[in-house]
Amino acid sequence: RLAYVAVTRARTDLLLTAHVWGAASTPRITSRFLEEVRSSGLAEARGPWVDLPPVDEPVRNPRTAEEVSVAWPTLDHVARRAALLGPARAVSDAVVDAVASGPSASDGVRGRWDDELRMLLDERERRRAGGRVEVELPAHLSTSSLVALAEDPERFTLDLRRPMPAPPALAARRGTAFHAWVEEHYSRAAFVDVDELPGSADEDAADHELRELRAAFLASEWAGRTPVEVETSVETVVDGIAVRGRIDAVFEESGPDGAPSWVVVDWKTGPPPSGARAAARSLQLAAYRLAWARVRGVPEHRVRGAFFHAATGETVWPELPAAAEVTRVLRAARPAPGPAPG
Repeated sequence: RLAYVAVTRARTDLLLTAHVWGAASTPRITSRFLEEVRSSGLAEARGPWVDLPPVDEPVRNPRTAEEVSVAWPTLDHVARRAALLGPARAVSDAVVDAVASGPSASDGVRGRWDDELRMLLDERERRRAGGRVEVELPAHLSTSSLVALAEDPERFTLDLRRPMPAPPALAARRGTAFHAWVEEHYSRAAFVDVDELPGSADEDAADHELRELRAAFLASEWAGRTPVEVETSVETVVDGIAVRGRIDAVFEESGPDGAPSWVVVDWKTGPPPSGARAAARSLQLAAYRLAWARVRGVPEHRVRGAFFHAATGETVWPELPAAAEVTRVLRAARPAPGPAPG
């Protein structure tokens, strides 16, 4: 998968290279993919090619065979350090002089930041007074963003207005690994990036060993069923916003009247939520149902949705909200229309 992603990202030129010696005492084994490309004649060879020594032949890493000492800092670094220290001292001295001379003299130094600081302070005052932070929604949202918007509109809009990086989560990685294993179970492995795999957004994934999650899945009804789609990307427009997601699995079944119907299932590694959180999570399945119904050209009632929680082995069938509820959630983050002109 890594080789596929690396090769297919090149637009015009692709450089394939490898090194034999690193910091270890043994040589690195050349990738079989590189060996195949070299032997096929598909690529033009540039530079030397070093064959690995026989396994039974003693060999020493040429990079560590001799001790190397280097004087630090080098002359180049000394000159660069001097060039940087001059302007840095000039700025520091200017600030000290401006503060010592009083507010009027320091205006030139602080004026560059006044507008930004004033904006931040005004925003803080509006929030303290109960004011609403309004943002313009992007042209598309993921289903996980839709759920976050439903759970806490104010926090969602603040994060959208001023995004901050999230710390890495071990549970989220475990959720990604579980989804990849289920995909392999159905023998429908797809070439997708790790962060695009469903489960990478499972921030509430319980800290269970993967083998326990796998065992729960194998004991469920879903292990023995054959899906019609696995890890399929969908997108549908709701109130002018394109809602995107990736359905974990779709199963076809017969409805009460004998007509075909479908079940969209989302794998969750955490336990089932409750209350308002569960209601917000149901919007994810609602968006999947709406998108799949539009793809198949069938009424929404022919598509059901379920969450399978591997932490407990439970399958939850929430009552899915209609498209009107998805529209209401999207409009909660939009600015209210202003008065008509005139």
